[in-house]
Amino acid sequence: MDAFRRSLLALMPCLVLVDAAAQDQPPEDEAPEEASLAEESTGSRLGEFEFFEFDSSQLDRSENTMTFDGFRIFGENWSVTADSAVANADELGLDSGQIEFSGNLNLQLDTASLEAERAVFEFREKQLILAELSGDPVAFEDHATPEDGAACGSATTLRYDDGPGTFEMRGSVSLTVGPYRTTGCDLIYYLGQEEFRTGPAQCDEPFRTTIVSDEDAQTACDSANE
Repeated sequence: MDAFRRSLLALMPCLVLVDAAAQDQPPEDEAPEEASLAEESTGSRLGEFEFFEFDSSQLDRSENTMTFDGFRIFGENWSVTADSAVANADELGLDSGQIEFSGNLNLQLDTASLEAERAVFEFREKQLILAELSGDPVAFEDHATPEDGAACGSATTLRYDDGPGTFEMRGSVSLTVGPYRTTGCDLIYYLGQEEFRTGPAQCDEPFRTTIVSDEDAQTACDSANE
């Protein structure tokens, strides 16, 4: 999608700002744009789980869980590291099931990097399909299209859905896409496309978009994952 349409899309929260302040319904002509965006953003699935490493582990037979310290897991085009992880002992093949991570979590996707304090990952057929991350804050940077400018953000919680390839950002949200910096309580970012829209949550404060210089945008992204 060309830069012109991305610019128009990035300005959508400004339109929502007017509506939220007036407590009115969104204009009818905005709905097709959101629906079209969701239809086009199919994303690409991450590769299958390959192996994991750890510094130490402990099996709790009463709970049928394995606890790992210094946990590292690798897929074809993604990886996760964390201080600790807990998983059901019967689900370590990751044909299905969940892994809970805590402490200094770093998630590397094909085109993006994220940092958080806690997360729950859901796997199906050895593929990471959902990730629920939380932190103070959760921070990410998208490296997919650097020629179009920086793309990064932070939120209290972030939900990665591998199907549409989205980051659903909730809580105290800040998102920088090119020259646009948007704050609010609920934004949905389309990974690898540098596109976003507002989510369904009812925020206490209106969304706000400001124009920032390329230098300020890059500085924000450089510090997002420090």
